[in-house]
Amino acid sequence: LSILCGSVQAIALSQRDFREIASLVENRKMSDEKKVTAAILKLGKSDHNEAVPLLLEVLKSAPRASGNNEAERLTKTLGGRLSLAALESLGQLGPKAAEAVPFLLSENFFLIKGGYTSKNKPLRMATINTLLKIGKPAVPQVVEMLSMPNGRNHFRWQWWGKEILQQMA
Repeated sequence: LSILCGSVQAIALSQRDFREIASLVENRKMSDEKKVTAAILKLGKSDHNEAVPLLLEVLKSAPRASGNNEAERLTKTLGGRLSLAALESLGQLGPKAAEAVPFLLSENFFLIKGGYTSKNKPLRMATINTLLKIGKPAVPQVVEMLSMPNGRNHFRWQWWGKEILQQMA
């Protein structure tokens, strides 16, 4: 985990290094969790153009919670821990992770049915932190979410959206 120390500075990954990292991430269920987590975090410091799609793959494959108790349990699973690492890496990429914003704000991830925010508080907070680090590229979609008709945009999301925009300003 020495990768985590020091400043966040883009590193050039050779094609071979990237393939090794991608293989670890793609086979995450059969690999050592510490190695996979370190690989995911290394992607956040990478300048490789396939880093964001690979991180999105991690997020899309993780199970989702439908209730508070389930959300707490899922955060402690391998998929939950790797999701938090993937969000951290997307945040480290900053504006280069702009292509991830639609998924991060989708009803499949940050929002749940009816326009409420995810019940998984660690995931919700990490997502907000990631959006803040992505910065300006996220603003139009956050504004769009705030503009949803009341039937799909409940108070909790309005509060979080305003919080995100205030911190981005």
